[in-house]
Amino acid sequence: MKDNHFWDTNLWIYLLAESQNEADKQKKITLENLLQEDNEVHISVQVLNETANVLLKKYNLSVLDAQKYIEKISQITNIHPLTEETVAYAFYLKNKYAFSWYDSLIVSAAKKANCTILYSEDLHNGLVVEETLVVKNPFANPS
Repeated sequence: MKDNHFWDTNLWIYLLAESQNEADKQKKITLENLLQEDNEVHISVQVLNETANVLLKKYNLSVLDAQKYIEKISQITNIHPLTEETVAYAFYLKNKYAFSWYDSLIVSAAKKANCTILYSEDLHNGLVVEETLVVKNPFANPS
């Protein structure tokens, strides 16, 4: 049985970016390969919202192009809502682990989705949250 994986927002941005920077190109290849291996990718509505915001503001995509990209993500992922329970658990995680608020919501959503791996470049690589969720930076050198 494969582990359920939760993908943070920044990974979707790297997949879309058309950077000429060699490091960014390598990140995109890494994520494309990971996505092909991963048949149970989970995200939350927050990830869709944050991705749309970055596409519209930072990359100046048209509303239609941003919408198409968000729809593409939606078709290949399992999307989880942000509920009152998710928010309440995020407060608990923030207090215990000192995450930022938005990271607390991401981790809470990953836990509520029963994921065992949270792919993120923003959190501490290798951190184990509540004994069942491991944070992995997909770009970190394996140790």
